[in-house]
Amino acid sequence: MERQQHLRAVGSIADMAAQGEAAFAGMAGDVYTSESLFQLELNTLFKREWICVGRTDEVPSPGDYFTTEMGLVPVIVIRRDSGEIGAMLNVCSHRLSQVAAGSGNAKRFACPYHGWVYDRNGSLVQATNMPPGFDASRCGLKPIKVECWNGFIYVNADPAAAPLAPRLEPLGSLIAPYHVERMQTLHKGHEIWNANWKIVCENFLESYHIDMVHAKTLAPLVPHETLKMVPDGPGFAFHTFRWADAAMVDLDPSIGVENDSLNEEQRRTVYVGGVFPNHTFTVAYDQIVWMRGQPLGVDQTRIEWGVCGSFKIPRGAKPDPDHPNLYYLKAMPVVNIEDKAVVEGIQRGARAGMVAPARLHPFERPLLLFARYLAEKIKRDAA
Repeated sequence: MERQQHLRAVGSIADMAAQGEAAFAGMAGDVYTSESLFQLELNTLFKREWICVGRTDEVPSPGDYFTTEMGLVPVIVIRRDSGEIGAMLNVCSHRLSQVAAGSGNAKRFACPYHGWVYDRNGSLVQATNMPPGFDASRCGLKPIKVECWNGFIYVNADPAAAPLAPRLEPLGSLIAPYHVERMQTLHKGHEIWNANWKIVCENFLESYHIDMVHAKTLAPLVPHETLKMVPDGPGFAFHTFRWADAAMVDLDPSIGVENDSLNEEQRRTVYVGGVFPNHTFTVAYDQIVWMRGQPLGVDQTRIEWGVCGSFKIPRGAKPDPDHPNLYYLKAMPVVNIEDKAVVEGIQRGARAGMVAPARLHPFERPLLLFARYLAEKIKRDAA
């Protein structure tokens, strides 16, 4: 039974990927419910692709670190003594226990199982009572690749992975005037949604649903008639809106940082989309909202989301969600509640497995690009 579902799921991804631009339908429910496809994704995507894990200002000082996951792979992200950001597997080389939890500042990471101790570079500096001749130099924490792009931290466990920056160069050029790399983290949240990670990603890639799902929150700010598709690139898809007058808030000079790189049209343009496989974000003239779907199971996803902005708020101070410039702080929790309800409903519909997907709207073109990405990445191991 599972083998048949797996083949249907892989076939549905391939079928959607092969469709033309003029008219295309979505993927079948098996794509979101197959356990074996989910395991394939963990091994093919989350161990080999560039995964966004956070923002550079989350680790501002040497020794600052946080722990996270790529799929089911535990990771430590840390600011090295050199000032560079590094990453390593959060797996002790002795008996595979995790050596760190949460976030903070550390000079050393000590395994809670047998007391092996690692420094900020992952080198083993103490192995309790090991016999003479033991070679500690061969037992460090395994390093993984890191790239910082526009203030986002991406990691990749595949030592042979191609660099990320060249792939995103077209997107980087589009959003360069917004200086996303300068924006300060204002809030970071975590939630569990009972849905497959791909449903979560697809929901934030398309804006066809905004007028219905977000009728009172987002729809008045981003009129659907202003939506335009952005030329896609390898592994990303974006579209733009033109902010309504109600979305344009004068910047409070006591907290805001003016961006003289933007002309008036750019100030009124907001980018919406994502970098595959699971990093979605918006870019506006004063703030960004970003999200990543961390898969926990075939029908459960940990949502990590953040709000960043062009503001000068002291580190550690709590931003005021009632301030007119910080509108995302109050809006996003409500928007997430609205999205969570429909996303979890889609998962229930997918589990029923009784409805063939219909033709999609042109505004849902990013879903076609996502399917093409998935088909390309899993085809080698899908059989």
